[in-house]
Amino acid sequence: MNNLQNTLNAYLESDFIKKTGEIRDGRFGLNLVSGMRNLTPAEIKSLELLNNHSEDWNCVQVSNDFIPDHISGCRFHGECRLGRFDGSAIDTGYGVLLPCGIYDSVINSSILCGGSALYRCGIISGYIIAEKSVLYSVSSVIAGRGLCFASGRLIPAGPETGERGITIFADMNMSTVEALITSKSTTVMFSEFISAYKEACMLDRGFIGSHCIIRDTLSVRDSFIGEGAVITGAAEISGSAILSTCDEPVKAGNGAAVRDSIIQYGCSVDSGAYINSSLLMEHSEAEKKCIICSSIIGPNSSIGEGEVTSAIAGPFTAAHHQSLLIACIWPSGRGNIGYGANVGSNHTSRQPDQELIPGEGMFFGLGCSIKYPADFSRSPYSVISTAVVTLPQRMEFPFSLVTQPLSFHQTAPAMYNELKPGWMLAENLYTLVRNEIKFRKRNSARRDSFEFTILRPETTDLMVTARARLQGATGRDIFTDLHIPGAGRNFITAAGVRTGMESYDFFIKYYALRMYAKRAGMLIAKGNRLSREFILEDDRELRWWQHARGILESEGLADQEAAANMELFVDMTGRIYTKALNSRRRDYERGSAIIEDYGIYHQLPENDPVIRDLRDRTDIEINRAEQIIRMLK
Repeated sequence: MNNLQNTLNAYLESDFIKKTGEIRDGRFGLNLVSGMRNLTPAEIKSLELLNNHSEDWNCVQVSNDFIPDHISGCRFHGECRLGRFDGSAIDTGYGVLLPCGIYDSVINSSILCGGSALYRCGIISGYIIAEKSVLYSVSSVIAGRGLCFASGRLIPAGPETGERGITIFADMNMSTVEALITSKSTTVMFSEFISAYKEACMLDRGFIGSHCIIRDTLSVRDSFIGEGAVITGAAEISGSAILSTCDEPVKAGNGAAVRDSIIQYGCSVDSGAYINSSLLMEHSEAEKKCIICSSIIGPNSSIGEGEVTSAIAGPFTAAHHQSLLIACIWPSGRGNIGYGANVGSNHTSRQPDQELIPGEGMFFGLGCSIKYPADFSRSPYSVISTAVVTLPQRMEFPFSLVTQPLSFHQTAPAMYNELKPGWMLAENLYTLVRNEIKFRKRNSARRDSFEFTILRPETTDLMVTARARLQGATGRDIFTDLHIPGAGRNFITAAGVRTGMESYDFFIKYYALRMYAKRAGMLIAKGNRLSREFILEDDRELRWWQHARGILESEGLADQEAAANMELFVDMTGRIYTKALNSRRRDYERGSAIIEDYGIYHQLPENDPVIRDLRDRTDIEINRAEQIIRMLK
C-alpha cells in the first residue's frame, strides 16, 4: 500500500504536471523576452497596411522586441499576446522552409510565441502556442476553460457495465494499472490522488508546445499537445493530452481522430485510427482504421484494423488484422490477436457484464470465438487454435494448446475442445524463444519496466501445479475437468497427459539447473570454492535463487553431486536448442513439400536469426558449464 502511495505521489511531480503548473502560473518560458507592452501607433499602422484588423488594438500586447513585418491578413479578437516574428526560416515538414510569422488567420484570446509559423488557420482561440511551432492550414484550434485533458476520465474496463471501471490520468503506467485492478482497498487513496492530479494539471487554455508541426488538420480542441508532436492530416484532436517530446515525438495523421484520450510519448496514431476515451501508453501505435474505445493499451503495443473496447491490453499486445477484443482484463499483455478472432462474447443478451482474463503471452488464432466469462490468467503463453470456439471456463495449464478435436470421443462432452498441456514447450519452443528476443528488441518504454524472461518463478510455479494435476490422472483414455482440475471445458487425452507431464518436468528442472549454473558461475567469479553444499547456500544477491533453491530441493536435485547437476544442465541446454530448431524445421519441411520453390525464397531453419542467436547463446552456456564441471572434478 505504501509503495503505491509513493508511486502516486511521484506522479504529482511529473514533467507533465510541472509543465501545466508553469503554464498556469505564467512561467512557461514562451520567448516573450522581458515583458509585454501595448502596440505603438506606428506598429498599428504597419499591421493595418498588411491587411490586419482588430476591433481594439489595445487588447493586443506584444513583446518588447516585436516587429510587425511578418504578420499579414489576420484578424485579432479579445486579449491576445504576440512574440517576435522576424521571418526567419522554419521547417514546416518534408524539408519545406517558410518564414516564421502569422498569415491569413483569425486569432482570439490567445498567446502566440515568437519564432512560430502560423499559416491559414481558420481560428485560433484560447490557446498558448509555444515557440518554433508550425500550424499550417488548420481549420480550428479552440479551447475552453477548466481543462484536464482526459485525466480523471473513468473508463469501463472489463464489464461494459462499469463494475471494474478505472480512472485514467496522463502519466499512468501499466504497473500502476495492475496495482489498481488487483486491490479494491486502494479506492479511497486513488480517488484522493485523482482529485489532486486533476487540480494540478487543470488549465483554462489549450496548449501547443514548442517545435510542434500541425498541418492540414481539421480540428484541435481543448487539448494539451507536448513539444515536438507531428500532426498531419488528422481529422480531430479534442479533449486530449498528447505527451510528446522532441526525442520521443508523438505522430498523428492521415484521418486519425483522438477524442477525450491520452496519447503518451513516442506513440503513433495514423491511417484513420479512431481513439476515444482511452489511454495509449508510450511507444505504441494505432493504425489502419482501428477503433480503440474506453481502453488502456500498454507500452510497445500495435493495434491495427480491428476494434478494442473496454479492455486493458498490456505491453506488446499485437492486433494487426480485423479482430475484436472487448471486455478484457489483460495487464500482462505480450499476446497476439489473429484475423477474425472474436475475443468478445461479453453480452449475455441481458447485460454486457461479462469479462475475459487472458494469460500473459496468449495467442488467439484466426477466426476463434471466446465465450465469456473466461479466465486464462494461469495459462500463460497458450494458444487458442484457428476457428476454435471455447466455452465459458477457467483453464489453468500454462504453455498449452486448445484445438478442435481431430476425432470424436464418446466420453468427451459435446463442444469440448482438446487441451494439450505443455504443447508450446514440446512442439513450439521456437515461438517462446522468439518472443523473448522480440520483446527485448522492441521495448522503447522509458517510464515502465517489464520482465522479458518467460521461464521465471511465476511460470515455473504454474508448471509445478499443472504437473501435479496431471500426475493424478490415470486409468482413462479421456480426462475432463471432472478428473483434472483446471482443465476448463476441454478434454485431455492420455497421451496428452503424458506429454504434458514430461514437458513440465523437463522445464521445471531446467529452470532450477540454470539458476544452479548461474550460482556456481558467480561463486567462481568471486574466487570462492565450489562444492555441492556451498553452491546451495543462501544468496540474496542472485535474483530468483531462493525460489530456484526450493525447486532444486523439491525435485531431488539438491542431493545430487554438483558435477552431475552441471552435466544434466549441459544436456538439457543442448536439447532445448534442438527442440527449438525442430519446431522451426517442421514449418520449412511442410512448406517445401507443398510449394515447389519454397526453398528458394525461405532460408534454412539453421540460418533463421532466432535460431542463430539461440545457437550462439547455447554454445556460450555450454562452454561455461563445462568449465565449471572441470573445476568440480
